[in-house]
Amino acid sequence: MSNTSQFSEFGRTASDDVSSQGDFFRESNMRISSTGKKTLDFEIFVQPGFSHLELAAITAVLEVANDVQTTFQTTSRIISDIPGLVANGNIMVRAEPAIGEQYLQHCLIIIGGTEVNSQAWMGRVRAMQRLGRPVVLFSDAATEYIKASTPKQTPVTTHWRDIEILNEIGDFPTLSTRLVEYGNSGFTCAGKGHAMEVAFSL
Repeated sequence: MSNTSQFSEFGRTASDDVSSQGDFFRESNMRISSTGKKTLDFEIFVQPGFSHLELAAITAVLEVANDVQTTFQTTSRIISDIPGLVANGNIMVRAEPAIGEQYLQHCLIIIGGTEVNSQAWMGRVRAMQRLGRPVVLFSDAATEYIKASTPKQTPVTTHWRDIEILNEIGDFPTLSTRLVEYGNSGFTCAGKGHAMEVAFSL
């Protein structure tokens, strides 16, 4: 049985897997902006070769969230260990510097890509986990997180193409073929086309 069929046999979507974990953004945790609005702040970590699809999905959903409801507003900023213009081919985004474990936001999202380096963001991920704030790792970023953290108890997942490779190179007993897994304040996700579903469900 292929990994793609293993994903489909669960009969679940990324939205199902995320929504079952409960509400992470309670009003009591929101920031009050200078205009008096309840605000959720997101930071999106990118590196060279970032996934266009995942970045576009996240930014689009956050924009829509501000358009369709008035209970709270969202803000987002793109950060990187290589600040300035970060590129994948002819598509570039401007990123602010990610400064160690400082200036943490309500939610950290790590975008997958061809040049993902977990050493650049693992400290920030750990700091968020200590505070109980959600971290979302997509596709290649989820894969690198799994390699670096070698989880033995918390469930993890990643893009289907990497699952078989991970099972061959290491011992990852909690690695699953679900679209999304949650553990230790972190979501590991298949990403790519499922990134938008996860963003909606948050």
